Amino acid sequence: MGIRIAINGFGRIGRSVLKALYASNRQEQIQVVAINDIESFSTVAEHVKNDLSGLNIELSTDKNTLLMAGRDVHYSSQANPVKLPWKSLNIDVVLECTGQFTQAESAHMHILAGAKKVLISALSDDKVDATIVYGVNQADLKAEHKVVSNGSCTLNCLAHMVSVLDAAMGVEYGLSTTLHAYDDRHESMVEQIPMIPTKTNSPNSIGLVLPHMKGKIDGLSIRLSTINVAMLDVTFSSKNQTTVAEVNERMRQAASASLQGALGYSEENAVSTDFSAHPASCVFDATQTKVTSGRLVKVVGWFDNEWGFSNRMLDTAQAMMTN
Repeated sequence: MGIRIAINGFGRIGRSVLKALYASNRQEQIQVVAINDIESFSTVAEHVKNDLSGLNIELSTDKNTLLMAGRDVHYSSQANPVKLPWKSLNIDVVLECTGQFTQAESAHMHILAGAKKVLISALSDDKVDATIVYGVNQADLKAEHKVVSNGSCTLNCLAHMVSVLDAAMGVEYGLSTTLHAYDDRHESMVEQIPMIPTKTNSPNSIGLVLPHMKGKIDGLSIRLSTINVAMLDVTFSSKNQTTVAEVNERMRQAASASLQGALGYSEENAVSTDFSAHPASCVFDATQTKVTSGRLVKVVGWFDNEWGFSNRMLDTAQAMMTN
């Protein structure tokens, strides 16, 4: 029997997680038992129908229950997490996807409601038991961890590149720039085609995943009027002399071995839309690697805004119940 999860918040991430589960055929290992959202049941049912179209998933409804692939998925619309039926539903992990309960204390309300563990779909505070980027530091998970953060999509992309390159040649310090597709807050501004500088805590949060990198990387984010897919570039000072060929080969090896699935590798002359719906947290772009004077290095990775991150939510949830 697979682990039993509940999705709290059925917005962009919550919906992507559900779709990723069925798209990757992991419904035997991970069972969605419940969904909670402030929207009406009919609205959520319509979202599920649209999201899962083309996946050959049998779907029907019965009162406040979704019937997906022969399994019941309980639906509730409860704003207070403490009142959710996690105990009676025997929930192993709640995927906290509302964007409202991102701090450890507020996310812990799911534990009070009877869930065994909680995985937050955002960066959290220093009271969270761990911040996990699956593929990089999931080995840090402990059985006693109750509330865990899955980081951010940007941190997931950054950490995969930095972990490989730091192990290979050493990263002294660096700066990153994320060219990010717009989100809902800026959607109304798209017709003006603006570029919007935004604050991001993801680069300097690298120390939560790779403790020895604390304080060594910072960065900024620029929102662009593209619907999906982001690009992250990192410029760093290498401890050891290196070349473009070595950097690319190290990333290629990691993508085909230890980080396969979470890290992708591309030598194509690609554009952003080529990486839409790619399940990796980061697709390293070997065509953009630059090295100056042997130690100043620039690398580029692409990531779908939510899709890779949602796949890692599933990976991390599973790892939380096996460690």
